[in-house]
Amino acid sequence: MLFINEVTKLRILSYIRMVLRGASCELRVDELRVTIFFATQKTKCTPQTRNSQTRNSQIRNSLTRNTTTQQMGQIAIEGMKFYAYHGFYDEEQKIGTDYVVDIYVHTNFSKAAQEDSLFDTINYETIYLVAKIEMGKSTRLLETIAERIMSSLKNKFSTIQKIKIRISKLHPPVGGEVSRAYVELEQNHVKACAKTKKPMLCYNDANCWCSELRVYPDTLRMLKQKYKGCLSREILEAYSGK
Repeated sequence: MLFINEVTKLRILSYIRMVLRGASCELRVDELRVTIFFATQKTKCTPQTRNSQTRNSQIRNSLTRNTTTQQMGQIAIEGMKFYAYHGFYDEEQKIGTDYVVDIYVHTNFSKAAQEDSLFDTINYETIYLVAKIEMGKSTRLLETIAERIMSSLKNKFSTIQKIKIRISKLHPPVGGEVSRAYVELEQNHVKACAKTKKPMLCYNDANCWCSELRVYPDTLRMLKQKYKGCLSREILEAYSGK
């Protein structure tokens, strides 16, 4: 019988947690068998071999894809009030008025909830600061401000599944009594991979994760033309320089 000391146990636990990307688990070691207990299921694995390492890589990629796209929670920050200088007319940009901004972000924060970690979710304080900065820039159209806020948030967070931004202008000068006028911008970033048809996240702009992969532009263009759409990370990584 082979016994595993405490140091080896800790190393095994650290590796398994790295493979499973933070999944909540309990580790028990008995001879050469390692058992991981999940809240909903139990998985047993034997010591590492080349085949098992390949299998673990496949499991890790599968977990990353599934938790990114299948679980959705909402983080909302409503009623952000700003006195700002926006409007089509020059007078509006000189006098200013009150605005209210509401932002709703859908993301998977199950890992953050399990580990009580702010770094694994979308911080609504950051959302507020982005809105404050963009509302401080004098602009003629509310649509432009909403577009800037959305682009900035996507640049800071790579896990946004869906986002909605509403900017309300209180008591707009339209020649009558109006409580508010608002514009609303909404985007859904959960799409199906054009090749595998599996759900994935895609911003479809310069903020998208695919811009980080070192894929030749001509290759990327050819792949998108061939499959007529965006491709998942597992597909593109086969063509990248990483």
